[in-house]
Amino acid sequence: MDAQQDSTKRAMTPEQKAAQQQMQQMGMAFTQVAASKYQLAKRYNDRNAQKDAIYQLIAINPNNINLLDTLALMYIEERNYVSAALVTKDVLQVLPEDEMALEISALSYENLGVLDQAVTRYETLYLKNNDPVTLYKVATLNLDLKRYEEFDTNASTLVDNFKDRILEISDGNGGTQQVTMETAVRYLQGLRFENSGDKDKAKEYYNMSLKLNPDFSAAQSALDKLK
Repeated sequence: MDAQQDSTKRAMTPEQKAAQQQMQQMGMAFTQVAASKYQLAKRYNDRNAQKDAIYQLIAINPNNINLLDTLALMYIEERNYVSAALVTKDVLQVLPEDEMALEISALSYENLGVLDQAVTRYETLYLKNNDPVTLYKVATLNLDLKRYEEFDTNASTLVDNFKDRILEISDGNGGTQQVTMETAVRYLQGLRFENSGDKDKAKEYYNMSLKLNPDFSAAQSALDKLK
């Protein structure tokens, strides 16, 4: 048995060693060329060449998560949500708690209209970063999905723990407006009851939002439509 094991561990011949060393040197040289190409493309703002260089580097280093994150970030910046979602899917299979990949994946699915996948990733991201803005995003998606029980839980957490946090959100007229978290959540609660058919309750929450910020145009517009 020992002799048989020894026979499977025979030392490589000088020719085999030389071939292995040559392959390693070629790989290192190719990596250096691809890395140099990426830096030049970045310098000259050639995004297509940048992505091509990243793909070359990934082909050499398929387990390098940083390269995949960089590629996903480029795709999301280009609003190529399908490619961004596919790249981050591979990242999350290896590192399920990669925060950059979770955020890019969530944003991609949100823009693709796959809201159930988006909210799942935002929820995982919130457990990692404890950022109230992320939880607010979870709340808005649960509202869009008519998951009212989950939304109610999100809303309570936001008001109880982050009510004075400043948010920049849509003003309902194509612009943005800065309001406190509580102001924004009371408005969402108004939408929640309006969507479920309770107009009186909806008016109550819209008025609560406006009491906190009389200039909040989204809440005022929503209230005016119910009058």
